[in-house]
Amino acid sequence: MITPNKKNKTILWGMLAVVLLVISSCAKDKITNEETNKLLPLENAKLNSLKQSYGRQESLVLNNDNWINSLSPDWAKINVNIVDGSKVYEVSLKNPKRVFATTTVVDKRNAEQLVNSSLTKLLIFEDLKGNLKTCFMELIAFNHPEKLQQLRYKNYQDFDGIVNFYEMDGTLAKGWIITKGKVTAGTKASIVNGLSKAKNSGLQTQAMAPCGTINVLKWREKCVSTTGIEGYGGGGYMECTWEQYNETQTRYCDVPQEEEEGGYIPGPAGNGGDPEPEPGEIMNELDGYPCAKSLVENMPSLKGDIADKINKMFGKKDDIKINFYADPSLNAQTDGELNKFGFIMGKNIYGLGLNTTMLGKASKEYILVTMYHEAMHAYLAHKKKVLGDVEFQRQFNGFEVNGGRLMGAVDPQHATMAHQDFISGLAGVIKSFNSSFSTERATALAKLGIVNLTPAEIVINAQERDTTVPGYTGTKCP
Repeated sequence: MITPNKKNKTILWGMLAVVLLVISSCAKDKITNEETNKLLPLENAKLNSLKQSYGRQESLVLNNDNWINSLSPDWAKINVNIVDGSKVYEVSLKNPKRVFATTTVVDKRNAEQLVNSSLTKLLIFEDLKGNLKTCFMELIAFNHPEKLQQLRYKNYQDFDGIVNFYEMDGTLAKGWIITKGKVTAGTKASIVNGLSKAKNSGLQTQAMAPCGTINVLKWREKCVSTTGIEGYGGGGYMECTWEQYNETQTRYCDVPQEEEEGGYIPGPAGNGGDPEPEPGEIMNELDGYPCAKSLVENMPSLKGDIADKINKMFGKKDDIKINFYADPSLNAQTDGELNKFGFIMGKNIYGLGLNTTMLGKASKEYILVTMYHEAMHAYLAHKKKVLGDVEFQRQFNGFEVNGGRLMGAVDPQHATMAHQDFISGLAGVIKSFNSSFSTERATALAKLGIVNLTPAEIVINAQERDTTVPGYTGTKCP
C-alpha cells in the first residue's frame, strides 16, 4: 500500500521524469555551439549540397592564377557551429603546395616555422531558409601557432593575430586584428591586391592608432624534379624552394566597441560597401562620369540582338550581374577590360573597367559600343563556364574569351558568321541609341576588336574616340 507521503513522492518523481523527458526532447531539437563545435559526419544530401554550392561558385572564378586555387576542400573534415543565427560549416583545406600567409620576411631558416603559423579554411554559411554563402577565413598567428586548429569562426579564444576573410576569387573582403581574442582593429580598404615589388622589412605596419597598414604576404613551396646524373648516384630527386607570389597591403583602423564583431558574412557589408544588385539592374560605379553613367542606365531600354542578350543575362537575372567602373590603370590603347569577378550576396558580378581618358573624351556612341563590347566579354566568359569548352566552341565558333578589348580579331575575309552577327548586333545597338548616326560609322565602331579594320575605319574610330578635335559625328558628352 502506498501512503499519502509516498504517493506524493511517487507523483513528484513521475512529474520530474516527464519534465526531464520534455527537456531532453527539446535539447535534441536545439543545436548549441558546444554540441557542434566538433567534427561531425554529415548526411550525404547535406554534404552534396555543400559541395555543389562550392563548385558553382568556384567554377565562376575567372582568375586561375591566384593563391586560393592552390587549396581544395577536405570534405571529410567539417566543423559545424551556430553563430548569430546561421549554421557555419568550417571545412578544412588540403594544401599540397604548402601555401602560407605571413607579415614577416621569409627565408630558408624560418619558412618551415612560418608555414605552420597560418591556417585557411573554407566557410559555408547556411541561413534559416537554407541559403548558402561561401568565403575563406585566413588566420595568421603572431604567437602560439599550435593553437590555430582550435580556433573557430568568431570564437578566437586568446588568439593574437590577424583574421582575414576572402571572396571566392581570393579578393580580400574583410579583416580584423585580434588581441587576446578581442577585436582591436578592422580593415577599411585594400590598398594593393597583387604582387608588390616593394622590399619587405619585417612587419609592415604603422601605429594602429587610429589607422595603419600591414602587408600580408603569400608564400608557397615550389618543387622541381631533378634528374639524376649518371655516375653520381643515378635517380633524380625533388628540389624545393620557397617563393612569394602575392601581397596585399591593407589598411586597418581602430574599431568602435559596438562594431567589434570579428566576423564576415559574404555580402555588401563585408565587401567594401558594394551595393546589393537589384533585379533588372546593370550596375556601375561611374559617379565621376555622368555621361557614361546615363548610358549604362539607358542600356535596358535599347533594342537589338546584342542588347537583348545583355539584358537577358545581366539585366533580368538576379544572380548574374555586370558592373562598369572607371579604371585609370588601363593603358592608352585599351578602352575597356573584363578584369574583376566577385560573389556578393549570391550574385556573380563581372567587373568591367573602362579607360578614364576614353570616358572623358569619346562620343556617346563610342562609349556605348565599348560598354557593350566589354559586356559581351562577360557574356562569353559566363557562357564558357556554363557550357564547357566543347559546347562553347560549337555555339561560338571562332571566338576567343579573354579580358581585353579583342575578341580574337581576324581578317574580314576569315570572319565567321558569329563574328558577323556580333558586328551587326553592336552596330544595331548604336543605331537603336541614335538612329541618325550613319550605318557605315556604326559598323566601323562595332568592328573594333572583332575584325581587323580598314584605314578608313581606323580614322572613324579615332574621330569618335576624341571629340576634342574635329571629325566626329556622334553625340558629344556635356
